[in-house]
Amino acid sequence: GTAWSSVPSNTASDLSSIYAPSTTDAWAAAWNGAMRRWDGTSWTAQADAPTGVYFVRGTGSADVWAVGNNGLVMHFDGGGWDTLDAGITRDLNAVWVASSSAAWIVGNGGNILRWDGTNWAPETSPTTNDLYTVAGTSPTDIWAGGFDYTLLHYDGTGWTEIDNGGPDIWAVFPVAGLGVWVTGEYGNTDFADGGANVDVQPPVRHGLSGHWGSSPNDLWIVGDDG
Repeated sequence: GTAWSSVPSNTASDLSSIYAPSTTDAWAAAWNGAMRRWDGTSWTAQADAPTGVYFVRGTGSADVWAVGNNGLVMHFDGGGWDTLDAGITRDLNAVWVASSSAAWIVGNGGNILRWDGTNWAPETSPTTNDLYTVAGTSPTDIWAGGFDYTLLHYDGTGWTEIDNGGPDIWAVFPVAGLGVWVTGEYGNTDFADGGANVDVQPPVRHGLSGHWGSSPNDLWIVGDDG
């Protein structure tokens, strides 16, 4: 592409998350549960979720997960959405999907859930702080972050608290074999490798809620106030 363009979403609802497995297929979800799907030409209304959706991710057009308010967990298999009982009523804030048989959800109260291809089950969490974000490079290298600079790492056998005490973490971007980019409240930006964190402060003090990159030296960050 060469430029950004505005595309009508056919909803006035505040949109919370988007996932695009291809240029002709994408899902957008809203805080009030509204769901929209992209077909390569336009966004069309889909059946609403039963409550607010906070995050959508998947591995492809026939494997999409949505999580949200009061323990909401939904799965799209290519034909339709199913609501699953994950055995939890706390808000679930993010999901990272490694494959059709491996996915992780994080949420309020430090809750962490794991999908094994059949069921969601709780994992032992080293924190009770709310967790807002989760992402990984493989099933043995997963990072989660949240309230009060809570930063967790999963190595394939268990979760370890790497750090806590500071600005809230709103997004993590792992770099395979090296560590993780962390961004969040007050413009805080760090690179953590499991040891000493390296503070890499951008020229803003606004909250930073999302980022994406292609390498340790190529990172884009977005946040409050444009």
